[in-house]
Amino acid sequence: MRKFRIILLTAAVICGLLTPALTGCASRRTNALERVQTAGVLTALVPENAGIYAYTLADGVTWEGTEIELARAIAESIGAELRVIAYPKTELLYSLAQGLGDIAIGRIAENSSLLYNYAVSKPYGEGRLYAVTPRGVLFPTGGALAGMAVGYTDQLSENALIALHQIPDVKVTVYGETTLVEDTLSKGLAAAYLCYEEQAFALANVDSLQAQNIALGEKENYVIISSKGGASLIAAVNAVIDQRAAAAAEAAAAEAAAQAAAADETGASGAATPAQPAAGGGAGTGLPPLPPSAPGQGP
Repeated sequence: MRKFRIILLTAAVICGLLTPALTGCASRRTNALERVQTAGVLTALVPENAGIYAYTLADGVTWEGTEIELARAIAESIGAELRVIAYPKTELLYSLAQGLGDIAIGRIAENSSLLYNYAVSKPYGEGRLYAVTPRGVLFPTGGALAGMAVGYTDQLSENALIALHQIPDVKVTVYGETTLVEDTLSKGLAAAYLCYEEQAFALANVDSLQAQNIALGEKENYVIISSKGGASLIAAVNAVIDQRAAAAAEAAAAEAAAQAAAADETGASGAATPAQPAAGGGAGTGLPPLPPSAPGQGP
């Protein structure tokens, strides 16, 4: 009986010693937001060569871009400064898992693997995949590319890449830059080049080329990710995404109201306003206006 009591006491002591340590580990895992606020720095990992989404100015230090703007808004909302580190896109998730950053942002398409292995934000944007082709050649769906040679950007998401390789007998080539795309397409070495908005807008300005939306796999929703224990940080990210979405909706409603008022005024005066062609894209491309190029970078 005495021996049994000693064993129980020993087990209780061990549990007492381990519980604070285990609780501390859990606390460190779950208080990602608190850690960032204490440090005063939010480290965002972005992919290299991200174009207008993330780029450095001429000084090589200052980061700008549409996704940098979002990351900076997140940092400001939690009282931290933003630090940006660029990695090859293929190393982005590994670098985050190694603790080299607090969040990763960079046209990361939501998928089941991310949801299982990371803390994932709600979508902040939607991917639009384009097929750049010689003028007059149309490929509305990925299935139409069966048996053909197809080029694609090295920024293509994992989801789109999987869908591309599932097309029967497709022959694929990855391009790290677009300088060879025009020549490749004009010579018939590839039937199409798959890319996202920025490259599509630029290539559509070439007289011999056009760009069109193409359905390839599931719709891509872009998310921001943190480590598995970063739920508190992702909650703060979601709050900023919600605020920006609400502001965008309010601005869109105000613009629509202004246009309706202008139309009513025009109708009342009987004067017609001539339509102005949109900048960018070019006739027949169906593209929205061309966004500004990132300083010091080509498409």
